[in-house]
Amino acid sequence: VYVSAVSNPLVLNGSDFGILKAGDGRANRIVGMRKFHNELMVWQEERGVEGGCITLFEGYSPLTFGKLLLSSKIGSMNNNSMCVVDGVMTATKTEETIKTLAFSLSRYGVCAIDGMTVTIISDDIGNYFDPTRPECIRAGYEKEMWLAHDPAYNVIRVGLVSGATATSCNVFPVFDLVTKTWSFDTPAQPLSCVTEIEAGSGQSPVVVIGGGVSDGTVYQLNYGINDVSDAVICSVEMVINYKALVLLISEILVRFKAQQGGTASLSMYENGNHKFTKQLSMIGDQANHTSRRHRFSCNIISDLATITITNEAEGETMEVYEIGVKTAIWEQR
Repeated sequence: VYVSAVSNPLVLNGSDFGILKAGDGRANRIVGMRKFHNELMVWQEERGVEGGCITLFEGYSPLTFGKLLLSSKIGSMNNNSMCVVDGVMTATKTEETIKTLAFSLSRYGVCAIDGMTVTIISDDIGNYFDPTRPECIRAGYEKEMWLAHDPAYNVIRVGLVSGATATSCNVFPVFDLVTKTWSFDTPAQPLSCVTEIEAGSGQSPVVVIGGGVSDGTVYQLNYGINDVSDAVICSVEMVINYKALVLLISEILVRFKAQQGGTASLSMYENGNHKFTKQLSMIGDQANHTSRRHRFSCNIISDLATITITNEAEGETMEVYEIGVKTAIWEQR
């Protein structure tokens, strides 16, 4: 794990950067990292008989970092198979207490980690991790499986590739963090991953979205029963300011991944006030082009400017490769 210099991302120079060696010395690839309290939890891939590792790094700088090896057997499958949940109810002899726990998906089962120990919590669905059972998860498809927290129902959702012929997630266990019980979900569309995003509108500030298996479509979850037809708005927002000075923005460059069809909408705002909107095609200029470039002039004068690029057409995708903005400090104010 490379720790860059303070306030300098990707800079490995000076006295305040460091290199942290996870695990017990084996060269297992790191598949994911998560913030745990004010520490860093690192998962390594599981290889062969020895498995993987889970490591906790504690400290505030490379000079003070210390390493705690939580497991030298259990690791995780991929970067989509781990999450940290703040506010999990845990039972004691006298009362329920609230803790921060990390959850991850291993070939040995679903794990709960409190920063000191690793506990397998999937005994009730242990048949999916038993290699003697025909429904056991399939080796070699670890990158397809996932685990995520669903805050709407306060549950842990899991996607498993089950059986000897499956190539994508086909079993979806659900762990209730309050009752500590397992059940199964049958989504209208099988999902390949789940994550939380900030809502642009509506009652809930955070919504859960999932990626459909093999269909290249993003779905908003917990929105309705069997709701797989309404388009989800894809949006990129870029905020431009510099030390509260008034800026002059005179030119904008946007580069998209070339699509077979589709249009993105670019809107410009001065301090929240709409200035203009442009429709930008994402179709390549020629059939063999891999990107579509747009460059145009504008006249935006503000101490706070916002560029929003959106696409909400069902069946279309929007992948922004590059956004460039020509700016200067406006000397007349």
